[in-house]
Amino acid sequence: MLVSKTESATNARKEFFKILDEVAADSSVVIVKRKDAPNVAILAESELNGLVETVHLLRSRKNADRLFAALERSRSRDLETPDSTDLQSSLMELRQYCEQEEKTDCIEVVAGDAID
Repeated sequence: MLVSKTESATNARKEFFKILDEVAADSSVVIVKRKDAPNVAILAESELNGLVETVHLLRSRKNADRLFAALERSRSRDLETPDSTDLQSSLMELRQYCEQEEKTDCIEVVAGDAID
């Protein structure tokens, strides 16, 4: 998300629906400049939601440190595509570990006692 352009309030009023379509299509941000009032930004709801979520996740210092450490670990790993046989064997091991059996289109979970 980058500020793609600025518009005067007068032009934004004239081109309002065009600006909305542009912002929705490419997730850009349009700054509307006003003479005697603070400027405002027009941005897609999905961009705003992403920003709010990011702020929420980074608000806690402990959580922010944990997220940045995980990001650093992911950047340092070898990201080659795994061999399909490796994926199949990993999936089989996981199923055995979880005591699950694969059936045609579903996985049946084997449980101990039933809950009443």
